[in-house]
Amino acid sequence: MGKVRHALEMAEARDGRSIRSVVHGLFLQACEEYVRSPEFARALLSSFLSGSIRDLIAKKMVDVRRMLSRILELGQVRGEIDPKLNAEQLALHLQQSSFGTMLLWSLLGEPALQRAVEASFRHFWRSIAVKH
Repeated sequence: MGKVRHALEMAEARDGRSIRSVVHGLFLQACEEYVRSPEFARALLSSFLSGSIRDLIAKKMVDVRRMLSRILELGQVRGEIDPKLNAEQLALHLQQSSFGTMLLWSLLGEPALQRAVEASFRHFWRSIAVKH
């Protein structure tokens, strides 16, 4: 949550940084903890689904999604993201894309998580960016 909160602060700062760069950085940071190994990633992801921590993680994910939605709304206001798209739905897709990338990488043993993350981000951004 701290990383997402910081990304929201950067997006709101209006310091010339694009929303694309904020979201890209966040996408990369979300995977930092998993880079050690596919086994570590599987263990961490599976712990999210266990017992009492599952409810806490689910609540945190809702809070994260709200902040992501705000970042994406700022992107719409600034003309980077298609304003016809629902920002809340985009935030959910961003979470799904990030977690899905990590999960598939951990299961399939892709050679480099960084490469998989970059490819997923590019596809996500192309689907939401304003077409010029």
